[in-house]
Amino acid sequence: HKACKLLLTLIEEKQLNKDNAHNFFLALRASLEDRHASAKPELRRIYRKLFLSVEANIGAFSDEDSSWIREAFALIAVVRNELFTDDSFVFNKRINFVKKAFLGLGQATVGDQKLVEW
Repeated sequence: HKACKLLLTLIEEKQLNKDNAHNFFLALRASLEDRHASAKPELRRIYRKLFLSVEANIGAFSDEDSSWIREAFALIAVVRNELFTDDSFVFNKRINFVKKAFLGLGQATVGDQKLVEW
């Protein structure tokens, strides 16, 4: 929780850049090691805000790191948390997003195995 706030503060203060983006990525990844933490009611908002801010600054990250952020981290920290809403419009929008993502999955690759092992 404290790490998320610190990372968010660094983004807000324009401290994220191409030179430190990979270290920032590693910190993001570490913040999601406990994949259930971001779903705790008291932490959902900070995780969502952090990862939306990261997505808004995606250009600082390498292509590989960007893929992880968009394809895995955003699903965990943003989409999943938006499924806890009592707003049926938001819920249906996110369910459709998840359905579309699943339908768009192709054959598994070696790279996909890395994601599963993560």
